[in-house]
Amino acid sequence: MESQNIYNNIIKYLEMLFIQLEIKTSKQLKRLVSQYCMEYLENIFFLLGIFCEKISKTTLSEEDFLFIIEKLQLKRYKGEICEEKKRTQTENFCFEKFYS
Repeated sequence: MESQNIYNNIIKYLEMLFIQLEIKTSKQLKRLVSQYCMEYLENIFFLLGIFCEKISKTTLSEEDFLFIIEKLQLKRYKGEICEEKKRTQTENFCFEKFYS
């Protein structure tokens, strides 16, 4: 869903750019350019995720890391992170309870 919103925004900005530059283009060209941009953005998000993960382990608090994820409009990942944290906490609690 988020990637579709990004894709739609890319198309919208391309159309605005083409209008500003008074360039006539086909829908196919717009689609090809926006698909290229989308693939590029997916790579950026992947690398940014790795970067944020490395940074968060050393300098960012969990709250700051989740704030960055939210600002990047990656709410799905924020939910997955929170679910994993809850699952881990529950497993740790059960483990401690079992062995104490």
